Parts: sequence; structure tokens; C-alpha cells
Amino acid sequence: MIVKLRIVLFFLLFVCYPISAQTFYVSSSEGSDENDGLTDQNPKRDLSGIPKENVTILLKCGDVFWGGISGYKNCTLSSYGKGERPVICGFKVLVNTSAWNDEGYGLWSIDLCRSEDFRGNVEKKFDTTFNNIGFIYDPSNDRLFGRNVDALESMRDEMDFFTTSYYSKEDIEAHPFGIVTVKSARNPSELGNLCFPAAQYGVDRMTNCTIKGIAIVGFSLFGMVHLTGCYVEDCQIDMIGGAVQIGHNTRTRYGNGIELWYQYCDNTIINNLISRTYDCALTIQASGDIKSNPRNNHFVNNRIYKCRQAFEHFMNSSNGALIQYENCEFSGNTCYLMGDNEFDCPEGRDCNILSYENKAKPITISNNVFFGGNHLDGTGLDEGMENNTVFLYVDQYLHTIHWHSNKNTILSQSEDSVERYRIVAKDASRIVILTRGSVRANWIERRIRRKVSWKPVNLHLESIIL
Repeated sequence: MIVKLRIVLFFLLFVCYPISAQTFYVSSSEGSDENDGLTDQNPKRDLSGIPKENVTILLKCGDVFWGGISGYKNCTLSSYGKGERPVICGFKVLVNTSAWNDEGYGLWSIDLCRSEDFRGNVEKKFDTTFNNIGFIYDPSNDRLFGRNVDALESMRDEMDFFTTSYYSKEDIEAHPFGIVTVKSARNPSELGNLCFPAAQYGVDRMTNCTIKGIAIVGFSLFGMVHLTGCYVEDCQIDMIGGAVQIGHNTRTRYGNGIELWYQYCDNTIINNLISRTYDCALTIQASGDIKSNPRNNHFVNNRIYKCRQAFEHFMNSSNGALIQYENCEFSGNTCYLMGDNEFDCPEGRDCNILSYENKAKPITISNNVFFGGNHLDGTGLDEGMENNTVFLYVDQYLHTIHWHSNKNTILSQSEDSVERYRIVAKDASRIVILTRGSVRANWIERRIRRKVSWKPVNLHLESIIL
């Protein structure tokens, strides 16, 4: 397996690093629209005006670039200079902290359409869904408030918030997103420059591109999506998702770190750090009229921190086709505290691996380390799980089916429970049951937390707050 992976990575490195006609330097702090961007002494201010094919784009380390990027082909997106990764940021940042309106009864509202009250990712034209936020972020305390309720009367806890009860396309057109109402015992202005994520993708529609050494932060849809033939390395993806899914048949929230639908193939996602996603960190999925097998998608050696799930996969065809995974894998990843994602947890689907498969299909899930989360949720159980190490507490589940009334839950209570799980899941991975607060559990947790080595991305808000 290791030899095979090395061959795949060598091939992808060769094909994904394009021979670019030009290299462009971009700096939000030092650049200018008047510059040609062809040297680091003469950088452009943003990506507008730069060709979207056959170029290398280097973003200045330590800079923040507002809004998602989309539609590049045969390009390299990386960084130059020294310091922290450059940040692709989706946040609309409140600069007029007096903009909150007292609605009484401990409720406060703010109008996200008042662009003059915000800086950062402020929409350039009217969009009914742009303000479909999935959470509110307090940067001064690195706190994420993620409980988005479906009605004002459903507010229960401090910093619960409400945006809309609507989710159909027609209703949203008639009632655009804009007003956010928050439950708070004090004026939210006391929290300062709160951040609101735009309903955008961080990185979208990239073909045969290398994306290396950047951060993607603060989008209420997905971190990366619609990738084909891409090589993604040493990126950090943080605070993603939670938006209401427009057009779904029920009110549903969603948002993944990196999502690959069935037709998006030939990708290697390696040595990245993904954290605080509403849904899963990494997923290969599709449902409906699926026309081909997903192939050659490799999630390898990533670090995953406090997402709802680490991995998700399902290929459920409505046309009767038997869809299989061709050379797809989740291997060598380290996953820490799944379910503790700072959104509205806990949920039954908070776990390491989520599978909505309608039947078992082979997919490689191997040599991963999981710590502190429930383990497997699904009906069509995975074929191909091997050599993983799973550390979980005695009160957590090894297996459940959260959407079934008869969940067939197997808790990690004893070695007998482990053996029952092995029979059901055909999983010979190493499973270690821990007692919360024990010396052994604390030692293992410290070791894995150091390996994940997570810290929040510096958004350098001082550069836009007047």
C-alpha cells in the first residue's frame, strides 16, 4: 500500500505542478491595483485581473484576502515571504459595534445588509443568500457560537441565534437573509468585533491545480469543493459550515471541510489541518443519478481537530447502478475529538466515520488514529477498514445508526462489546477503551493533541478595524 501511494503521489506531483507562463505576487497589505504583480516588490492587491489558467499565484504570508476563490485551471496557488499562512477569509467583520438593536426580552438584532457597519468580505451586489450565516465568531476569545435555531421561540441558551424559518428557493427569494437575532443577557456590542461567515465556498471549481500553504477560514458553506486533479498540501481549513441548505425538503444545515462529489476525481489531499466544521472534515459522496465511479481520491496524513465527523462517504444511486470506489482512501490521518465542533452539539451523528451507504462497498480506511470520539455511524458498513487505532471512552459508541428507531448501538463498555463490533463491522482495527480522567487517558490525549498541533488562524483584524 505504501509503495502504491508513493507512486500515486509522484505522479500527481508531476501533473499538478503546471509549467506556468507567469508568476504573480499578491499582497493585500502592500499591493496595488496599479502594479503588474510580476515581482514580490511590485505585488497586486488582490486576484482580480490575474489570468485563471496556466499561472502561479503567490499570496504574501501573513496577509488576509477577503472572499472565496473559484474557477482556476492548471494553476499553482501558494505563498511567498516568511510568517503565517496567507488567509482566504469569508468573514464579514462588524466594525460598528453599536449596530445592535435591543428587541426586548433578552433579544438583540443586527442587519447584515448594512454594509457600512462591516469590513472584510462585504458583498459587492445584492444576493438573497449571501448572509445565510452558519455561526457567529468572537475573535477576541476564539469562541464560535453555532446554535442556529429554527424559530425565535426556540432560543434557549446564551448566544443562540435565529436567521430564518424558510429554506425553499421561492421563500428565500421573497425573504432574503439579512437580519440576525441573538439571545443575550447583555448587549452583544460588549463582545466587540464579531465575525459573520458568508454563504460561499472558500476554494471552488479548481482543475489540475496545486494548492499549498494557505488557510481557508470563515465560510458557512464548504472549505474546498469541486476539485478535479488537484494536489492540496499544508493548508489549514477552520470554521466552516452551518448554513441552511436552500432547496432541501426539510430545514437542514450543512457544511464540510473538503467535499468531493462522485465526478470529482484524481485528487490528493495530504498533510493538511482541518478543524471546527459543522459536518465532516473530509468526504466522498453522492446520491441520485450517479453516472460514474469516484476514483483516485486520496485523503492522506491529514490532521483533523474537533469536527463533527472526520470522514464521511456514501454513493447511493437512484438509477440502479452499482457505484464503487476506485482507488479511494482515507489513510494515515490523525483525528482528535470528533463531535466537539463548537456548533450545536451533541448530536447522534457526532463520530469518527459516518456512512450513509445503502450497502457495504470497499473503501480503504486504514492506518488512521482516532481519539475521543464516537466511532462508526452507518448501515452499509465499511469494507476495507484495517490497521486503525481507536481510542474512545467507555460511555461512547463503537457503532450506531442514528437515523433508525432501532439504532443497534454498541457501546464501548467491555471487550465483549468490542468483539460484537468486530463481527458487525468486519473491522480488525486496534480498539482501546479509556476511562475519562485516568492517567492513561490523559497521557494519550496529550500525545495526540501535540501531534495534531492545532492553533487558531490569525485573522489580523487590526488591518481593517478603524
